Amino acid sequence: MARTFNPAPGWPPVPDGWTPGPEWQPDPSWPSAPDGWPMWLEGEDRPAQRTRRRSAALVGGGLVVGLVVGLGLGLGGSAAAGSDERAAVTAEQERLATWDAELVARADEVTAAEAETAERQAAAEAAETDAKNATDANSARADELAALQAQLDQRAADLDATAGALAARESEVASREAAAAAAAPPAGAATSTAPSGSAYYANCDAARAAGAAPVRVGDPGYRAGLDRDGDGVGCE
Repeated sequence: MARTFNPAPGWPPVPDGWTPGPEWQPDPSWPSAPDGWPMWLEGEDRPAQRTRRRSAALVGGGLVVGLVVGLGLGLGGSAAAGSDERAAVTAEQERLATWDAELVARADEVTAAEAETAERQAAAEAAETDAKNATDANSARADELAALQAQLDQRAADLDATAGALAARESEVASREAAAAAAAPPAGAATSTAPSGSAYYANCDAARAAGAAPVRVGDPGYRAGLDRDGDGVGCE
């Protein structure tokens, strides 16, 4: 069983598990230890338990002293000497009781300090947990924003590709229209006579300039390209 250092009455309490060194001496300002005071206790008694045991030991010691004095008086001691002895014993008991009360108060202070330390440690751990949770939430939010930004970048790239394709298509259409316009006869010019003897009008403007509009089915120069509504009459 482990041994625990047991400070004398009036001495300050020591931390749990503290063991004095081989050259350790009590402070001269501390009261002297009572005769026969046990400096070591078997087991790991808590301060409050040691205080109660010291109180019991002090009270018991006072009773023993009182019995010894009483026996001395009964065996023939003088009344005056017995009265002085009783007064001395009473004073010593009061002094020991004062020390015992002080030790109890100090033990309570130690217990309160331990509870406050545990409470502060729990608060610090809770704050650390909250900070970690906030950091994790911020990290998750940053990942989410990065994913959204990647989606926006991809959509912008897709739009750029679509715009490029449209521009290329428009350029191709414009090139074809320019080639068709270059191949068509000028507006107002007489159409060449085909081997069959029929006329050709590039468009309705050319037909009107030639005085052939409207062009009906069977007329020279009639063709489906001039009759948009397909009613047999072109360039109406």
